[in-house]
Amino acid sequence: MSPTDDLPAVSHWKTTQSKNRYAAVERRENLSSASFFSDFVAKNRPVVVPNALQSCRALSCWTTDYLHKVAGNRTVKLKQGLNEEGVTGMKTIMSGLNEYLDCVTDFEARLQRHEVSAKDRPPYLHDLPLLSVLPDAANDLAGFPADYFPRWYQADWLKFAQFFFGPSHSLTPLHFDCLLTHNLFFQVRGRKRFILLEHNQLPLCYRYKWRWCEVNAENP
Repeated sequence: MSPTDDLPAVSHWKTTQSKNRYAAVERRENLSSASFFSDFVAKNRPVVVPNALQSCRALSCWTTDYLHKVAGNRTVKLKQGLNEEGVTGMKTIMSGLNEYLDCVTDFEARLQRHEVSAKDRPPYLHDLPLLSVLPDAANDLAGFPADYFPRWYQADWLKFAQFFFGPSHSLTPLHFDCLLTHNLFFQVRGRKRFILLEHNQLPLCYRYKWRWCEVNAENP
Protein backbone atom coordinates (compact mmCIF):
# COMPACT_ATOMS: atom_id res chain seq x y z
CA MET A 1 0.00 0.00 0.00
CA SER A 2 1.09 3.58 -0.60
CA PRO A 3 -0.02 6.89 0.87
CA THR A 4 -0.80 8.21 -2.60
CA ASP A 5 -3.39 6.93 -5.04
CA ASP A 6 -2.34 8.85 -8.14
CA LEU A 7 1.44 8.66 -8.53
CA PRO A 8 2.47 6.02 -11.09
CA ALA A 9 4.92 3.29 -10.19
CA VAL A 10 7.07 4.23 -13.20
CA SER A 11 7.35 7.23 -15.47
CA HIS A 12 4.78 7.64 -18.27
CA TRP A 13 7.15 6.76 -21.08
CA LYS A 14 8.18 3.53 -19.40
CA THR A 15 4.56 2.59 -18.80
CA THR A 16 3.70 3.25 -22.44
CA GLN A 17 6.77 1.38 -23.62
CA SER A 18 5.93 -1.68 -21.51
CA LYS A 19 2.27 -1.66 -22.55
CA ASN A 20 3.39 -1.83 -26.16
CA ARG A 21 5.70 -4.74 -25.38
CA TYR A 22 3.55 -6.88 -23.07
CA ALA A 23 -0.02 -8.06 -23.50
CA ALA A 24 -2.58 -6.83 -20.97
CA VAL A 25 -3.80 -9.24 -18.31
CA GLU A 26 -7.46 -10.24 -18.53
CA ARG A 27 -9.82 -8.58 -16.03
CA ARG A 28 -12.79 -10.56 -14.66
CA GLU A 29 -15.13 -8.93 -12.15
CA ASN A 30 -17.31 -11.19 -9.96
CA LEU A 31 -15.12 -14.16 -10.81
CA SER A 32 -16.32 -17.33 -9.07
CA SER A 33 -13.79 -19.53 -7.30
CA ALA A 34 -14.68 -22.41 -9.65
CA SER A 35 -13.93 -20.30 -12.73
CA PHE A 36 -10.80 -18.92 -11.08
CA PHE A 37 -9.40 -22.42 -10.65
CA SER A 38 -10.56 -23.89 -13.97
CA ASP A 39 -9.90 -20.92 -16.26
CA PHE A 40 -6.78 -19.46 -14.67
CA VAL A 41 -5.00 -21.48 -11.96
CA ALA A 42 -5.20 -24.77 -13.87
CA LYS A 43 -3.97 -23.06 -17.04
CA ASN A 44 -1.27 -20.92 -15.39
CA ARG A 45 -2.99 -17.78 -16.64
CA PRO A 46 -2.92 -14.50 -14.68
CA VAL A 47 -6.10 -12.56 -14.01
CA VAL A 48 -7.10 -9.27 -12.37
CA VAL A 49 -10.29 -9.42 -10.29
CA PRO A 50 -11.53 -5.83 -9.79
CA ASN A 51 -13.42 -5.03 -6.58
CA ALA A 52 -12.78 -8.44 -5.05
CA LEU A 53 -12.22 -6.80 -1.65
CA GLN A 54 -15.04 -4.27 -1.82
CA SER A 55 -16.70 -5.66 1.32
CA CYS A 56 -13.48 -5.56 3.38
CA ARG A 57 -13.02 -2.80 5.94
CA ALA A 58 -9.31 -2.67 5.07
CA LEU A 59 -10.05 -0.74 1.87
CA SER A 60 -11.25 2.25 3.86
CA CYS A 61 -9.28 2.02 7.10
CA TRP A 62 -5.78 0.94 6.03
CA THR A 63 -4.22 4.38 5.73
CA THR A 64 -0.98 5.86 7.02
CA ASP A 65 -2.90 7.41 9.92
CA TYR A 66 -4.31 3.99 10.80
CA LEU A 67 -0.86 2.39 10.68
CA HIS A 68 0.49 5.14 12.92
CA LYS A 69 -2.31 4.48 15.39
CA VAL A 70 -2.34 0.69 15.58
CA ALA A 71 1.24 -0.28 14.70
CA GLY A 72 3.41 2.84 14.82
CA ASN A 73 5.47 1.66 17.80
CA ARG A 74 6.55 -1.51 16.04
CA THR A 75 10.03 -1.99 14.63
CA VAL A 76 10.11 -3.13 11.01
CA LYS A 77 12.74 -4.42 8.60
CA LEU A 78 13.23 -2.39 5.41
CA LYS A 79 15.04 -3.22 2.18
CA GLN A 80 17.32 -0.56 0.78
CA GLY A 81 18.88 -0.70 -2.68
CA LEU A 82 16.19 -2.57 -4.63
CA ASN A 83 16.44 -1.03 -8.08
CA GLU A 84 16.58 -1.68 -11.81
CA GLU A 85 20.18 -2.87 -11.52
CA GLY A 86 19.22 -5.81 -9.29
CA VAL A 87 19.82 -6.80 -5.69
CA THR A 88 23.61 -6.86 -5.42
CA GLY A 89 23.55 -3.55 -3.53
CA MET A 90 20.56 -4.41 -1.37
CA LYS A 91 20.80 -4.29 2.40
CA THR A 92 18.29 -4.49 5.22
CA ILE A 93 17.86 -1.83 7.87
CA MET A 94 15.63 -1.58 10.93
CA SER A 95 13.31 1.34 11.61
CA GLY A 96 10.43 2.33 13.81
CA LEU A 97 7.25 2.18 11.75
CA ASN A 98 6.23 5.70 12.83
CA GLU A 99 9.52 7.11 11.58
CA TYR A 100 9.28 5.19 8.32
CA LEU A 101 5.73 6.34 7.62
CA ASP A 102 6.77 9.95 8.22
CA CYS A 103 9.74 9.50 5.88
CA VAL A 104 7.54 8.12 3.08
CA THR A 105 4.92 10.84 3.55
CA ASP A 106 7.60 13.54 3.37
CA PHE A 107 9.11 11.98 0.24
CA GLU A 108 5.72 11.88 -1.51
CA ALA A 109 5.09 15.55 -0.77
CA ARG A 110 8.54 16.55 -2.01
CA LEU A 111 8.18 14.35 -5.10
CA GLN A 112 4.98 16.13 -6.09
CA ARG A 113 6.79 19.46 -5.68
CA HIS A 114 9.61 18.12 -7.93
CA GLU A 115 12.16 18.60 -5.14
CA VAL A 116 13.35 14.98 -5.30
CA SER A 117 13.48 12.25 -7.93
CA ALA A 118 12.67 8.54 -7.94
CA LYS A 119 16.25 7.59 -7.05
CA ASP A 120 15.89 9.50 -3.77
CA ARG A 121 13.06 7.28 -2.56
CA PRO A 122 13.15 5.79 0.96
CA PRO A 123 13.68 2.05 1.53
CA TYR A 124 10.91 -0.45 0.84
CA LEU A 125 8.93 -2.20 3.57
CA HIS A 126 8.97 -5.41 1.60
CA ASP A 127 7.59 -8.87 2.22
CA LEU A 128 6.94 -8.80 5.98
CA PRO A 129 4.45 -11.20 7.58
CA LEU A 130 1.17 -9.28 7.62
CA LEU A 131 0.30 -10.30 11.18
CA SER A 132 3.65 -9.03 12.46
CA VAL A 133 2.54 -5.54 11.41
CA LEU A 134 -1.23 -5.80 11.87
CA PRO A 135 -2.04 -8.62 14.32
CA ASP A 136 -5.78 -7.91 14.04
CA ALA A 137 -5.82 -7.88 10.24
CA ALA A 138 -8.46 -10.62 10.17
CA ASN A 139 -11.04 -8.14 11.47
CA ASP A 140 -10.26 -5.70 8.66
CA LEU A 141 -10.29 -8.43 6.02
CA ALA A 142 -13.62 -10.02 6.91
CA GLY A 143 -15.26 -10.80 3.58
CA PHE A 144 -11.97 -11.60 1.83
CA PRO A 145 -12.60 -14.17 -0.96
CA ALA A 146 -10.71 -16.98 0.77
CA ASP A 147 -12.38 -19.51 -1.53
CA TYR A 148 -9.79 -18.48 -4.12
CA PHE A 149 -7.38 -20.54 -2.02
CA PRO A 150 -7.37 -24.36 -1.93
CA ARG A 151 -9.63 -25.71 0.82
CA TRP A 152 -6.74 -26.99 2.92
CA TYR A 153 -5.26 -23.47 3.01
CA GLN A 154 -8.34 -21.30 3.49
CA ALA A 155 -8.38 -21.33 7.30
CA ASP A 156 -4.71 -20.41 7.65
CA TRP A 157 -3.93 -18.06 4.77
CA LEU A 158 -3.53 -14.99 7.00
CA LYS A 159 -0.67 -16.68 8.87
CA PHE A 160 1.36 -16.64 5.67
CA ALA A 161 0.20 -13.39 4.03
CA GLN A 162 2.96 -10.87 3.35
CA PHE A 163 2.71 -7.09 3.73
CA PHE A 164 4.28 -4.42 1.50
CA PHE A 165 4.34 -0.65 1.95
CA GLY A 166 6.54 1.61 -0.10
CA PRO A 167 6.99 5.02 -1.68
CA SER A 168 6.22 5.76 -5.31
CA HIS A 169 8.68 4.13 -7.75
CA SER A 170 9.37 1.22 -5.40
CA LEU A 171 10.18 -1.91 -7.35
CA THR A 172 11.34 -5.48 -7.08
CA PRO A 173 13.64 -6.67 -9.89
CA LEU A 174 12.64 -9.61 -12.08
CA HIS A 175 12.46 -12.78 -9.97
CA PHE A 176 10.37 -15.79 -9.04
CA ASP A 177 8.91 -16.31 -5.56
CA CYS A 178 11.10 -18.48 -3.38
CA LEU A 179 8.40 -21.04 -2.52
CA LEU A 180 7.52 -21.48 -6.21
CA THR A 181 3.86 -20.93 -5.36
CA HIS A 182 1.06 -19.08 -7.11
CA ASN A 183 0.64 -15.46 -5.99
CA LEU A 184 -2.74 -14.06 -4.91
CA PHE A 185 -2.00 -10.35 -4.54
CA PHE A 186 -4.35 -7.63 -3.31
CA GLN A 187 -3.78 -3.88 -3.47
CA VAL A 188 -5.23 -1.53 -0.84
CA ARG A 189 -3.69 1.85 -1.70
CA GLY A 190 -1.85 3.23 -4.70
CA ARG A 191 -1.01 1.17 -7.76
CA LYS A 192 1.37 -1.64 -8.57
CA ARG A 193 2.29 -3.01 -11.98
CA PHE A 194 3.47 -6.55 -12.64
CA ILE A 195 5.42 -7.86 -15.62
CA LEU A 196 4.92 -11.62 -15.92
CA LEU A 197 6.95 -13.96 -18.10
CA GLU A 198 6.32 -17.53 -19.18
CA HIS A 199 8.43 -20.07 -17.29
CA ASN A 200 10.14 -21.09 -20.54
CA GLN A 201 11.72 -17.62 -20.68
CA LEU A 202 13.71 -18.20 -17.49
CA PRO A 203 16.87 -19.51 -19.26
CA LEU A 204 17.00 -16.21 -21.18
CA CYS A 205 16.85 -14.02 -18.07
CA TYR A 206 20.42 -14.51 -16.72
CA ARG A 207 19.39 -15.86 -13.34
CA TYR A 208 21.66 -15.27 -10.34
CA LYS A 209 21.43 -15.86 -6.58
CA TRP A 210 18.92 -18.59 -7.38
CA ARG A 211 15.75 -16.52 -7.93
CA TRP A 212 16.85 -13.12 -9.27
CA CYS A 213 17.37 -12.20 -12.92
CA GLU A 214 19.75 -9.72 -14.50
CA VAL A 215 17.34 -8.84 -17.32
CA ASN A 216 15.62 -5.47 -16.91
CA ALA A 217 12.02 -6.34 -17.74
CA GLU A 218 11.28 -2.69 -18.56
CA ASN A 219 13.91 -2.64 -21.26
CA PRO A 220 15.18 -6.14 -22.07
